Amino acid sequence: MKVEASPGAFGYARNLRKIRIFTLLFLFAVASPAVFIVVQAFQQIKWEAFHQYQALAIEFSSRVDENIAELIKTEESRTFGDYNFTIVMGSASNNFVQRSPLSNTVESSFPGFIGYFQIDPNNNLSSPLLPENKSQAMRYGLSEEQVRDREAAKDKLRGIFEQNNVVLQQPLADVFEQLATKKTRKSKSVEEYDLDLRYQRQLADSRVSESAGKSDAVGAAEEASQAVESRSAGRLFDSSLFRSERELLVEKEVPAPKPSSPEPVYSLFESQISPFNSTMLESGHLMFYRFVWQENQRFVQGFILNRELLVKSMIADIYRDTSLSAVSSLAMVWNNQIKEVFSPGYQRESYLRSNAFSGDLSGTLLHRYRLSSPVEEWELLFTIETLPTGTSGQVLILSGTTFILVLFVGCWLIYRLLVKQLRLSAQQQNFVSSISHELKTPLTSIKMYGEILREGWAKEDKQKEYYDYIFYESERLGRLINNVLQLAKMTRSDIPMDLKSVTFSKLIDLVRSTIVSQVERAGFNLVIECSEKNANTEIELDVDLFLQIIINLVDNALKFSRNAELKQVRLEFSRDRQGRPRIAVRDFGPGVEKSQLQKIFTLFYRAENELTRETTGTGIGLALVFQLVQAMNGKIHVENKKPGVEFSIEFLQI
Repeated sequence: MKVEASPGAFGYARNLRKIRIFTLLFLFAVASPAVFIVVQAFQQIKWEAFHQYQALAIEFSSRVDENIAELIKTEESRTFGDYNFTIVMGSASNNFVQRSPLSNTVESSFPGFIGYFQIDPNNNLSSPLLPENKSQAMRYGLSEEQVRDREAAKDKLRGIFEQNNVVLQQPLADVFEQLATKKTRKSKSVEEYDLDLRYQRQLADSRVSESAGKSDAVGAAEEASQAVESRSAGRLFDSSLFRSERELLVEKEVPAPKPSSPEPVYSLFESQISPFNSTMLESGHLMFYRFVWQENQRFVQGFILNRELLVKSMIADIYRDTSLSAVSSLAMVWNNQIKEVFSPGYQRESYLRSNAFSGDLSGTLLHRYRLSSPVEEWELLFTIETLPTGTSGQVLILSGTTFILVLFVGCWLIYRLLVKQLRLSAQQQNFVSSISHELKTPLTSIKMYGEILREGWAKEDKQKEYYDYIFYESERLGRLINNVLQLAKMTRSDIPMDLKSVTFSKLIDLVRSTIVSQVERAGFNLVIECSEKNANTEIELDVDLFLQIIINLVDNALKFSRNAELKQVRLEFSRDRQGRPRIAVRDFGPGVEKSQLQKIFTLFYRAENELTRETTGTGIGLALVFQLVQAMNGKIHVENKKPGVEFSIEFLQI
């Protein structure tokens, strides 16, 4: 017999789709603005961190610039005579000649210092380390070893010039003039030198690429750097920046003064000294130089540095000790050519990379700074490598993740609750439909056969059959009504219990008399098994409720194994391994799918699809069995056999 599906089955599917759509829309409506707010707050925190490190980069650049400027200021203060081996102290009448400060300087405050040099108008290279006449060196307190060391230092300077093709190709002073600017000489006096202000060192048009999304602070920092550049350009050629000095100088080198030595020849010279300029030689050395005009003659004075040692000491080492190094890389740019890159952040704590903002700022220009004269060709270029989230970022991430997680879990729980209620509602509708059908069928049969018997239409040989049918349908109707009544009590948690001690043998007699007709009418055989040693096993239970449990289990077995090859229902009364009473009901039908084993005791649940099911039932029988067994301090288990399925009840009392 195929039972028509209840209209509630179609309504359940339609309402389930509505619930899903509603839940998704609600989740989207709440999650979208929440995610947007979290992302915006995250971006704000990220840019705040960016600005903090940008401020550190600005402070670091200014500090480097100030340190270099302080050293340059010291060098600017040196007089023309300091670049000679001897100087005159005081007035000419003092007759006091001594070694210049630079004659005692093998090293300088500049890191990477190599040596001071001076080039006279005759293109002669000299050093304040030695007098023009080397034979007089010992008279000024220099030992032979010191003379050799100073001679080696002077040769090293000469070698650097020669290495860079400065001395060998053309007059050395002209080379410096080309490095600085073109100029035309109109007269013999210093004042008549016309420095060509039209010529400025050309800054390259190409600039280092800038990443998108840089802040206004970056632009402001670049404008400030460009302002430094414009102020620095032409500094060497602006006559207003030249300083004048008057100085007593020895016209030619003389031995150290002794009482019997002739008096040295002194002259008062006036000099015009330009500010220092710098350039980088092809060998990579840094050269700082200045022009001095004296008596219409041009001198070049300066010093040479090892660029790598200078950068390491004054920039790289300091940079590595700052928090900037953990988030950025620093490039040293000379004339728009990257000479050195420091990226110590990748050698620091790895957690900074793993606990970082999204990578959209990676490669972004953090700060760009052009150093002041005379090193205005140098730029410091800070580029973001990674940004740590920081405490506020971590709190935001944790809060945002927690909120999103709670939102998803909440929506999922609400969805589950709605689906559960919808399923319960659909099951209740199916129950009402099923109970109506289950009640109408026996009532209709009873009414029909009763009317036939009342009117005398049945033959004598058929009357017993009709009476039996009325009896069986009445029993079926009674079982259904009992289930419904017990369900009502169960929902109110009001199941009265009349517990009595009963032996297995007595229970077997009661069960056989109660269900034998039900089993035989369905065309099945009833097999009850109980060993002799278990026959007197006593069990405490409510007999009426227990019989209702057995009736429901047997009815379930008959219903789902009606097409089985072996039409048999087997009841087994035994003890488990712990000696507790155990009653099992088994059929030999198709069994229960694994996915449904834990669901069949759910109220109103039916294993078959509502659209295609072929069995009758209300979905309350097994649920009622489960509740009644628990009420009598027992447990029920279901297990698939080959073939069939077995329901076993274990009572905890012995």
